[in-house]
Amino acid sequence: MLNRYIVQIIVLLLLQGCTPEGVSFSQEELHRKVHQIYQQAFDDFEAEIEASAKLIESSLNAKKSKSPHLAPGQATDQLSSFYIPDFSSRGLALNRFRDLSMSLEKSWDHFLKNHPYISWLYIFDRVSGALRIAPATPTELTFGTSMDFKKFEFFEAALREYPRVAWQKKTKEDMSGTGLILMASRALKNAKGNFSHVISGDVKVSYMSKSVQPLFDEFIAKTRSKGFHFFAYLKPTHHPRSTISEYASDQGEWLLLKAFSSSDSELLHVNPMTQAKLLLIEEGATRLAQLQEKSLTQNYVTGRVHLGNALYRCSASQLRNPQVLLWICSR
Repeated sequence: MLNRYIVQIIVLLLLQGCTPEGVSFSQEELHRKVHQIYQQAFDDFEAEIEASAKLIESSLNAKKSKSPHLAPGQATDQLSSFYIPDFSSRGLALNRFRDLSMSLEKSWDHFLKNHPYISWLYIFDRVSGALRIAPATPTELTFGTSMDFKKFEFFEAALREYPRVAWQKKTKEDMSGTGLILMASRALKNAKGNFSHVISGDVKVSYMSKSVQPLFDEFIAKTRSKGFHFFAYLKPTHHPRSTISEYASDQGEWLLLKAFSSSDSELLHVNPMTQAKLLLIEEGATRLAQLQEKSLTQNYVTGRVHLGNALYRCSASQLRNPQVLLWICSR
């Protein structure tokens, strides 16, 4: 009798265009598309950093190049800029870095033109303290005259996680202060086995969020959803959750976003039962990502969550790397 009742419920949900968990097929399709867009963007970015690292490493391990170098202060190319802090030692080390990093110019220019969500790509030379950055940037206005990048998180994380690409554990404001970025970096070793360079870049996460907004608009028009919300954030470890993108159709749906913008121990505006349900769904998405780490197919954990007087149908998934949790909730 019980089994028959369960079958009837499933059939009813299917007729209503929903999965047994109560999430519509349209929302599952939307979640799949957004997840793939985010993952592809991060994968492309990481692959470019890895390719740049291999190019430089091959040059570092090859015989010394006899190609002519540029004199200090001489312009290189408008595709990128060179930053030389006041304390940098001019001479052979700096000239070698100019020659070495020049090989990245064209590949970086091509990548940036085809990936508009990237703010900058840059390579730092540990010996001279100099930095090549693309696209071309007024470096002294941006960094001042004595910036020591060895003290920056992108440099320290790259050395700590070598030879992997190190994703920054939280978002931060970009150098212009106009939006959030997520950084990734990769350390390089020279022929002697010493750390010599770090290649890094910045992802404009606000741009990524805006790029998927048409998908949400289409979903709302198709399903006539009364309320809709999605956001993605970096999975927290021992620090507050770091939101990397957000979208809401009205002010009421900021409840869920606020709930995940605080620390793990303090979820705002949510009663204990709802808090437990949100965390349960999140934990399920994390476990699923671990089980499917090498799988091309990504499934989603779903559930119903009460926020205020409204019942939201939520789906959640975790990206591979960086560990970004993507939530989509509608009512």
